[in-house]
Amino acid sequence: MGLKSHTSVVNRILELNQSQSAGFADYARIIKTDAGLSGKLLKLANSAFYAQRHPVTSLDRACVLLGNERLKSFSLGYYLSNSAADRNCEFSRTSWGEAVFRACLAAELAREYCPIYVVEAFVVGLMMDSGLGLMPKLAPGVYHIVSEANLPPRELFEREYEQLEFTHIDVVRALMRQWQLPPLLATPIELHHALPDSNPPADAAGKLHRIAYVVGQTDCRGELSAEENRPSLPARCSDILGLPAEEVAVAVDRAAHEYAAAIDLFSGVARKVPSPESLAHRVRHQLAETIDSMIERGGGAGATVIERFHQNGTLLELRQTGGDTWVVYLCDDCGGHLAHATFKKSQAQLRLLRDSLGLTAEEDPLLHSVLARVSGKAA
Repeated sequence: MGLKSHTSVVNRILELNQSQSAGFADYARIIKTDAGLSGKLLKLANSAFYAQRHPVTSLDRACVLLGNERLKSFSLGYYLSNSAADRNCEFSRTSWGEAVFRACLAAELAREYCPIYVVEAFVVGLMMDSGLGLMPKLAPGVYHIVSEANLPPRELFEREYEQLEFTHIDVVRALMRQWQLPPLLATPIELHHALPDSNPPADAAGKLHRIAYVVGQTDCRGELSAEENRPSLPARCSDILGLPAEEVAVAVDRAAHEYAAAIDLFSGVARKVPSPESLAHRVRHQLAETIDSMIERGGGAGATVIERFHQNGTLLELRQTGGDTWVVYLCDDCGGHLAHATFKKSQAQLRLLRDSLGLTAEEDPLLHSVLARVSGKAA
């Protein structure tokens, strides 16, 4: 898919991101080897966003002007997005335009929620739907049936599952393996449609998963319906991140501001969304609907535990929330919930559970055991 020519550069940037001592000069040395990225960063540094009195002609100066967080986020995101995008596909360009906004939103939420992982959050937000733009090419003559429905992110994923042999999450998972991204990035990217557990996350990947889940529900298309008394942000969204609703609202507005700078860097693969400011207003309201709705569908921690299933270090917990609604939790070694999938008996399909929980075909026997238990209990 084009990444092979950039693999060494991506790995070097990832290594720098993990180094506490890496500075602007270290990034500049790598960036200078790529005329395309160098030109983009110089153009960005000279844009109205930075309002410099004198032209910026030095890449070193441009790197300093951008700052560490933008430099790290933009350089890594630039290579990864260029490796996955289909420049000749309008659906791909639109998808990447939305992805850049989600990346900015993820970074701004991380600034409040887990500030030492702002760069990682940007990359997670940018790449969580990296497989989406490739779907028309991978499913030619078929994917337009799904894409033309113009559905919100989660509903689009469900429609893919119902009508296609694979989903964009399958493609993302393949890209993660090809790119060899560390679990800190790959895990939240792959699980961004899976509702996080109510227990506070114990590690950085768990925190990034929460951000990915919130950001992954944002719909960057359509118009906001007018309801004067509707809340601008959901209390439950704030609960997921442990942030006051006011801080989440401010983060959304900051994301729209950052988008104005970031989208120019990604103009080769992305089409700018109309009116980022108006988009921020819509996103605040969309979060109120989509996240609350998915939590209601996700069941609760108080559901009855039916059985636990183990296989080769993977632990699943099956619960029944009432009636014919079931929840399967993916657990860590201590029994803490990492992700879950909710379904009814009629919807109990192996591939949907596998994708929702971020598992691989190696765990299929374990999932078969879960589905057999559900079928027997419901009979």
